[in-house]
Parts: sequence; structure tokens; C-alpha cells
Amino acid sequence: MKEREKVIIRSAIKCFSEKGYHQTSIQEIADDAGVAKGSIYNYFGSKEDLLFSIFQHHFETLFEKMHELKETGTDYRTSFEKQISSIFYEYSSHKEFLQMQIREQIMKENSELFHYLKTVRLRLFAWYSERLEEVYGEEIHSFQFDLVVLLEGMIKEYLALMIKGSQTFSIPEMGPYLMKRMDYIIKSFTETGDEPLIKAEEAQLLISELKIAENKPKQKMVDVLSEWMAALNPGDEKHNTALGSLKEELNKSIINQVIVESLYLFINQLDSKSYLNFKNELEKWYGLYKKTN
Repeated sequence: MKEREKVIIRSAIKCFSEKGYHQTSIQEIADDAGVAKGSIYNYFGSKEDLLFSIFQHHFETLFEKMHELKETGTDYRTSFEKQISSIFYEYSSHKEFLQMQIREQIMKENSELFHYLKTVRLRLFAWYSERLEEVYGEEIHSFQFDLVVLLEGMIKEYLALMIKGSQTFSIPEMGPYLMKRMDYIIKSFTETGDEPLIKAEEAQLLISELKIAENKPKQKMVDVLSEWMAALNPGDEKHNTALGSLKEELNKSIINQVIVESLYLFINQLDSKSYLNFKNELEKWYGLYKKTN
């Protein structure tokens, strides 16, 4: 992401958190960012696209940070503690992002954003599950998914207290602190023999939804390509050939990702001023597709 895009995103988060999404105009965001209003449309096709990009930038940055902290040669527990602490660090560094979410449940009004956030939720569930299994092994197998829900709940509540400003925590200590709580919870499960509330079959069904969600960006790209081809001006052969080739590749049972990326880049370089809405829509779903394939 280019630096100017990041500046615009930071200004949009600030304006949305202060005034609300619907009450904020693109002009106000441009003024805060110190750019021309038209510059925003060079990067984001609409206010909805800008909103989508805010959420995507935040969560993908978070996932990348957690991936970086899965250090080679570090034991699983220490690595996981650092990753948990990094969640608190990222949110504490971007309080306005959280305040924006709290102010309005705007994500429910945007179907693409709602889908993306559902994918994030499922990715986090699978990620917590894998990390807990790495740390505790077979011992937790029967109640692993209850642990995921309990850990996620603790993280959410402490984040909420931190964001509202009523509490301050030592961020480096949050990972070790919460993992110690998990130790005691696991001890209580093993000592009492309590049955888990979430059965393995139910959890696997939830995780399988992730694979369905991950496939949606590809299907949405195919839909956009079909609509774009139907709207082409007569004689626009370059667009027609490129769009048709990308659609054909995406519909194959085994997809060549190099061909997909090459065709997408070629389409992105074509003069598409007459088809800006299609181009922006394709770019949005391609970004999601890249993250899940």
C-alpha cells in the first residue's frame, strides 16, 4: 500500500470515529489528509471502498505481525505469548479504529465488508485453535474449542476496557498473563473431567465455513468479470480478450496463480476510465483472493 493511501486511511478513521461514517464526507477526509478530493478517488472508488480498505488494512497488518512473531527457534509458548501481546499493541496503537467500530455497526451495511469480517473471525478461530494445540498438545484435544472461545472472550473484554480508556495494562505482560489463565482453565478441565460445551464436530463445521468463505472472492471476481464483459463498448477487444481469459482461468478446477496474477495486472494497466466501477470492484475482490489463495 502506498504512503498516500495510508495517510488517507488514517484521516478517514479519524473522521469516521469523530463524526460517524454517514455524517462524514469525502471532502472532509481529503481536507484532513491534506489531499485533493479527486486524489481519494484515484485510490478508492467510493466511500464504501475506503471503508473496506480501512478494515482490510488493519486486519491484514495484524495477521502479518502475528506471523512475523512466530519465530524460528522460539518455543511455542513464548511465541504465542508475544503474538497475544501484539494484538493489544496493534489495537492500542489504533484506538480510533476501535472507536469507529463502536460508534456505528457500519460493517453490517456493506455485504463485501460483512463477508470479509466473517472470514477474519473464522481465521482467528482457526489460528487460536492451532496455537493452543501447539502449546498444550494432545492434553487439550477434547476441550480445545472451548478454550478458543474462552481465550478469545478474555482478549476481547480486556481490549474493550483498554480502548474505552478506563484501564491501562502493561502490553508485554498481557500474553504471559492470559496464558497463565489458560493453564488454570486447562487444569480445571482435567481435574473435574467436565464435558466440553463445543464438540469437535461442531468446531470442524465452523472451520469448514472458512474454506467456503475463502472461495467466495474467486466467485465474486467471476461475477464482476461477467458483468464487465456484458457492459463493454463495441469493438473493445483488448478488454474482452483479457477479461474472458481471466474468467476462464478462474473457472478451472486447477488454477494457475501465475496466469491469474499476470492477467489481472494486464487488465489493471488497461485504460479503464469508462469502467472504473468494475475495475474497483475487481480490485477489491482480487485483494481478498490473494490473501486466501
